[in-house]
Amino acid sequence: NSFCTLLVRRQSLSMTLAQPIHQRLEVERVLGNGTYGQVVRCLEHGANRRVAVKVAKPEPPYRRSAENEIFVLRSLQHCPRVLRFIDSFESDNRIHIVTELLQKNLYEALKDARFRRMSLRRVRDVAESVLTAIAELHSIGYMHCDIKPENVMQRGKCEGADDIVMIDFGSVRKVAENQYYDVQSLWYRAPEVMCGLPYTTKIDSWSIGCLLYELHTGMPLFPGDNEQDSMAQIVGVVGRPSATAMGFGTKTMMFDFEPSSAVDPYVLQTNLEGDDTQVTL
Repeated sequence: NSFCTLLVRRQSLSMTLAQPIHQRLEVERVLGNGTYGQVVRCLEHGANRRVAVKVAKPEPPYRRSAENEIFVLRSLQHCPRVLRFIDSFESDNRIHIVTELLQKNLYEALKDARFRRMSLRRVRDVAESVLTAIAELHSIGYMHCDIKPENVMQRGKCEGADDIVMIDFGSVRKVAENQYYDVQSLWYRAPEVMCGLPYTTKIDSWSIGCLLYELHTGMPLFPGDNEQDSMAQIVGVVGRPSATAMGFGTKTMMFDFEPSSAVDPYVLQTNLEGDDTQVTL
């Protein structure tokens, strides 16, 4: 009964409503478009349920991203705080990922509430769910690298933390792949990424902190226009990076402030030249 064994009739990435892309899937509406491709809502005939289908672009980077996402989703299906994977198939050199259909993401929830702060109880529910999902992800050796309100969704079928689901694992990196700096959305980007330092799973912790602040206040914590602006805002709150961090970082030359001589409480554990080194930001 695998979706993969059935023929796919869709011929282009831009889908017309009610156009069948699969003998058991009928496209009803486009849910979103992005750099990766497109997400559509489909009716699955036979099972009489609606599902979401993520359609990746055919270029190699997007294929790799989709393959990584499938691996992670399969590996984390025991965790109820992670998007439920149903199946995947390929057509026209495009990978399709079929998952449960969710209600809305947390950015949409904030927008619907006119960016009024969420209750502390609701923020705690989000924290419990996201931290559980990310801990499971880290346990299999991956970092999410794109935690933000748009990538946390509500099932809309229950109360509490069980209603909150982590999605979009297309940007994941293995823990050892910690010197690629095209990761994380700007407002949720950790300072070690901006500085060009080897990073750890703690970059996800940074993003979660930014996320929870935004949910409880209705406003983003570091809404920079670019990395220089974001880093200036971060420095205004937590202080300047240390001289060690500024010396090791490959991107620090873009910042025009002097390094701190004080020992800051934020310490990044890296693995530079094979040694367990502490780099104080």
